[in-house]
Amino acid sequence: MKNYLEIQNLLRNKSELESRLKLLPYDGTPEVKTINKEKYIYIRKRVLDKVKSTYVDVYSDDLFNLLVRNNKTARELKKQIKENIREFRKNVKFDYKTINKEFKDRFSRVSYI
Repeated sequence: MKNYLEIQNLLRNKSELESRLKLLPYDGTPEVKTINKEKYIYIRKRVLDKVKSTYVDVYSDDLFNLLVRNNKTARELKKQIKENIREFRKNVKFDYKTINKEFKDRFSRVSYI
């Protein structure tokens, strides 16, 4: 029973961390580009092995610092999610031979029309 409650808490914690991550307005690393002597803030993010830059706004110290803090928070949340998944895998152990046998038994009885 203790293991069941632990697993339930891990799943709840993972869900909370993922929802906090989704609430962050920008996911990526802030960068400053200078174009025609004007500074602009972009968010750099890797999508499908390609680096994409998304325009945010004209450079301001406050906005840039906010994006840096958001980036740090996002990295910490992702790290906690990975730790949570590792802990979950440690607590949940499957016997794959038994699962495969039950799966085959269950679906061998199903007739397709």
